[in-house]
Amino acid sequence: IKPYVTLFHFDLPEDYTAYADLCFKTFGDRVQHWITLNEPEVFAAYGYMMNLSISVDAATFPYIVAHHLILAHASAVKVYRETYQATQKGQLGISLSTQWFLPLDDNSTADIHASHRAWDFLVDVIHNPSI
Repeated sequence: IKPYVTLFHFDLPEDYTAYADLCFKTFGDRVQHWITLNEPEVFAAYGYMMNLSISVDAATFPYIVAHHLILAHASAVKVYRETYQATQKGQLGISLSTQWFLPLDDNSTADIHASHRAWDFLVDVIHNPSI
């Protein structure tokens, strides 16, 4: 049995880098496969929005959350590569979810552009954050 450990699943600790470091240090002798974040695009889009008592700007808040999730992933990867990978020989990854968008009308330029925008806003924000 090869354990795959997910460090995050909708319960992000306040200091993610220290949390990841502790997990690598404590379990790295037995765990070779790490998943830093589980479906960050889902968490960014829906995580806070499910709590109706939180007043947020739905137009910008998911992108701010996504930005910080990408930074959290990068910080965990950096700690693992610099401190543990040489001795533990493990692998780090991220678990991503995708959706596919089709135009309502294949002959409509507006619908085609809308399906591309939906991909950019809901998928590429995590999968290709440089765009």
